[in-house]
Amino acid sequence: ILRLPAFPLHLLVIILLCIWSITFFIKKQLWSRNEWQLAVITFVAFVVVIAIQGFIPYYAGGEWYFDWYEHYVRMRFFLDRLPLETRFGPYLLTARPPLFNVVAYFYATLLGKDFWVFQLTSSFLNLLPILSCFLLFRRILKQHTSAFVLMVLAAIFLLNPSFIIQVTFTWTKGLAAYFVLTGFYFYLTYRRGKPPAYVYLSFIFLAGALLTHYSAIPFILG
Repeated sequence: ILRLPAFPLHLLVIILLCIWSITFFIKKQLWSRNEWQLAVITFVAFVVVIAIQGFIPYYAGGEWYFDWYEHYVRMRFFLDRLPLETRFGPYLLTARPPLFNVVAYFYATLLGKDFWVFQLTSSFLNLLPILSCFLLFRRILKQHTSAFVLMVLAAIFLLNPSFIIQVTFTWTKGLAAYFVLTGFYFYLTYRRGKPPAYVYLSFIFLAGALLTHYSAIPFILG
């Protein structure tokens, strides 16, 4: 609205998060071995998804590119501040909720607007449901280590054809599912006797789901 340059504002957000993270881990006396394992498992899952995308030209004939193109241009809409009447193939901006593309635009201001940057960013965003499921199942499977729970969940997701299709073609349902599951997690945490702040966090994440994909509506209402 104010036409301010995005890079310094977005960089400030990253700097503040880094300061908070460093302070948090210093208080915990740095990362434990288990936390490093969680980071490695998440990174391996990310590499597997990128590797699978290398097969798209073979099993899709190299012709199914429009989903990647459309969402990349939608990201460029925010990055380059294109006119509101810009069309994305047959669609206007209002045809799809914009939050996925806004988040991708946030990282593009920091890392660059090349397509490969968008590909890596969007692939990671669609992997986030694994982490939200990890939060939920860690409470249920208390007898197992956190690393074991995340490893099993990552394997289940990566062997699920529906999930892999969502990730490899940049459909925004993956990020929407992350918001729904995380909002559900915060609501359950509140129901376990935690402060009302968890209800507000739940509301924020469920609202984020609605702004990411319309398929989240039935789960929010439920």
